[in-house]
Amino acid sequence: MLEELLAKLRGADKWPEIIATVTSASRQLARGKGKSYRRESCDVHFRYAPSNCGNQIGRFKVDFGSSLYHLEADDNFKIQFDPRRPSRYHSNAYRIPLEAKWPFFLLASFVGIVILCWALVGLSH
Repeated sequence: MLEELLAKLRGADKWPEIIATVTSASRQLARGKGKSYRRESCDVHFRYAPSNCGNQIGRFKVDFGSSLYHLEADDNFKIQFDPRRPSRYHSNAYRIPLEAKWPFFLLASFVGIVILCWALVGLSH
């Protein structure tokens, strides 16, 4: 859900699609405890070649739940790229790792509380 919203805000949902090829996939096992705990993840490096733009490279850090997690070198998957800036890319298969989402949820909660307080104050006057 958050990923789709961010894609629409960037206009990525309208970008052309292209096939990307995995150049390397490096998996890290879960480690640590408590605050230092890190989920199992994988760095997926890839390349794609939009016409008239040369080779482009990209990287996704994904967790175990992503369909990109299980890719190996030379596997292909679809991405979308910005035709005005071919180095910008997006994939519907990418999911923001859970630990990176908390700032968005915190901000959304704060905005929601401010709007609720504003509405309650407005209704009482």
